[in-house]
Amino acid sequence: MHKSELKNLIGKASEYVDSGSDQSLKLAVACCNKVLESNISDENFISKVLDLKGVAYDKLGNYDDAIKCYEELIKLNPIDAEAHRKMGDVFKHKNCCENAVECYETANQIDPTNIETLNNKGEVLNCLGRYEEALECLDRVLDMEENSANTLYKKGNVHINLKQWEKAIRCFDEARKIDPNFVDTCIECYDKIIQINPQYSEAWNSKGDAFSSLGRYEDALESFDKAIEIDPGHVDAWLHKSINLLDLSRDSEAYTAFLKALELDKAKSCTLIRSLIMMIKSHNGAIFNYASEDVGKTT
Repeated sequence: MHKSELKNLIGKASEYVDSGSDQSLKLAVACCNKVLESNISDENFISKVLDLKGVAYDKLGNYDDAIKCYEELIKLNPIDAEAHRKMGDVFKHKNCCENAVECYETANQIDPTNIETLNNKGEVLNCLGRYEEALECLDRVLDMEENSANTLYKKGNVHINLKQWEKAIRCFDEARKIDPNFVDTCIECYDKIIQINPQYSEAWNSKGDAFSSLGRYEDALESFDKAIEIDPGHVDAWLHKSINLLDLSRDSEAYTAFLKALELDKAKSCTLIRSLIMMIKSHNGAIFNYASEDVGKTT
């Protein structure tokens, strides 16, 4: 087969893999097999084809076939860190966590700064109950990429398993603020904490804040009220409730809520209340006048 035909087949295989449907993935495997059956000697071509075939089999759930592809790829180049990492991913998908860790460790020895390897290794170590090692991996990622929402999310799950609620909440809060795509996932994590420790007011408060960021103000209000029921002195919950009530155009109740926050902790609340006053001004000038007078007396 001519080299241009081989390149064309590899290109098609790559497109099929990117497409992702089962039918396309099977076509990708067929293209790869045609290339390999042509008895090519170019190792770059062979490596590319084995990689594509491995990815296709992995996506199809044919994990043993995928592993065979990566084993062949590693025979061609034993220091191919990506091949070791991808084989680790296949073992992870197959729930063979010990094997996955071995692959990630080999990949990590070859390329110590690969973020994806460290992230995945941390996730698998967490599944194995090796929590301190998992945190070490994930912290190494955060040292290199402090705004990785994915890593913070994974780290939060390790802290849940360690029953370190405050640290878990902090990770999830940061993750969803960095990347709003994580909001729904973080709400699930807050629920996980609440199921284990239903009286943990911080989880309810963060859940409310997450709902509010999605515009689900009624759900948010329920969460803030639950946080306040558990801890009537929770200043942040009162403040968040106030902002949420403003979004619901319940200005009078909002004013009452942030006055309660101010009563509980004047030093902490003043700066936030000034911001709230500006919001109230846009909703109701009369309430703004009362709020301005009250805050003026406290500063």
